[in-house]
Amino acid sequence: MIRILHTADWHLGKKLEHISRLAEQAEVMNEICDIAGRENPDLVIVAGDLYDQFNPPIEAQDLLYKTLKRLSADGKRPVLAIAGNHDSPDRIASVDPLARYNGIFFSGYPYSQIPITKSGKGWQISKTGEGFVEFVWEKLDFPVRVLHTAFANEFRLRKDLGNPDDNNMAKLLSNHWENLVQTHCSDPGIQILTAHLFASQERASYEEGEGERATLAIGGAQVVFPDQFPDKINYVALGHLHRPHAISSATPHIHYSGSPLAYSFAEAGQQKCVNLVELAPDQPATITRVNLESGKKLLRYEAASVADALEYLANNPGAIVDLTIRVDQYLEPADRRALMNANPLIFIRPLSQEMRNDHGGTEARYNSGNIEDHFRQFFEEKTGQAPTEDLRNLFKEILAADPNL
Repeated sequence: MIRILHTADWHLGKKLEHISRLAEQAEVMNEICDIAGRENPDLVIVAGDLYDQFNPPIEAQDLLYKTLKRLSADGKRPVLAIAGNHDSPDRIASVDPLARYNGIFFSGYPYSQIPITKSGKGWQISKTGEGFVEFVWEKLDFPVRVLHTAFANEFRLRKDLGNPDDNNMAKLLSNHWENLVQTHCSDPGIQILTAHLFASQERASYEEGEGERATLAIGGAQVVFPDQFPDKINYVALGHLHRPHAISSATPHIHYSGSPLAYSFAEAGQQKCVNLVELAPDQPATITRVNLESGKKLLRYEAASVADALEYLANNPGAIVDLTIRVDQYLEPADRRALMNANPLIFIRPLSQEMRNDHGGTEARYNSGNIEDHFRQFFEEKTGQAPTEDLRNLFKEILAADPNL
């Protein structure tokens, strides 16, 4: 049996508007390292979005490298980290020659090839290919093969993996994975696939939560369905969506570990975790969620008055609060100062009677966490009519073209 620790979407360096989350990130990285020390997995997989931006602050880079070194236990445990849509592929890959001497391996592109490596610490990389690596351990009588697919857009896949006339990214990925399985996985062993993408069971429409920018192409071509993952894969370690979940009840082995912290108010109340996965040949994966307790609570509250808001803040110290407060006309400066003194980690959104009359209250205005719904509601308010299908599709294209929007 082999044990895998699966985590993703660290977004190191991310802020919630003006609020830095770096101290919380340091706490939760320490917690993940403690879990690895306690549970002693054989392999750690970080499924993308290591950073929150292409050019992360130096403090975030320092935290990443220190965390990965601790997770590798100074090279005794291999760590595989892939790039997500928030990461610069070249930045991620640039440190690999140094990192791999500590058992840390980076995959910046969907076709990255990790070199064969002998660690001298009870494990080694015995075979590699473009997007493929095979680990062997002295204590195991079977190999562990990992298909690794860093975040891919259509241009990279068409250029390097598939038919330039085929614009279906999911089909290109599925064919690529199946070719890797056919080429490298004919002998008995464990097969794992890790990727940073949007996977879902097939349904009429798709949406990602607030903070998870849309990656859907027109017609949903970028959605990867369960049957597009190879049958021989024992566990699929996904990154990109921040809620931990299996993508369908019929495929519990295809799993998002989620982000380690709540990064938007749409994630308020989510229990964050890492996945501890036990795998053995010819056996279904055993997946255990290990809950994370670090990080501040994210709360939303609509206060009937300043006094109500102050009481709520006193009862929820240390939380980051999205505070809507009802006022007659405007919020007095003295009241705003009192609220900020009670908790500086708040977003104050005064709501006058006039605004409630215009928009029917906060429940009716932008009540969805999906950015496409925000666009539709905004367009309706400004024009008095719903956006056309062509306009909605254009908006999706703009979102898909730039992950930093």
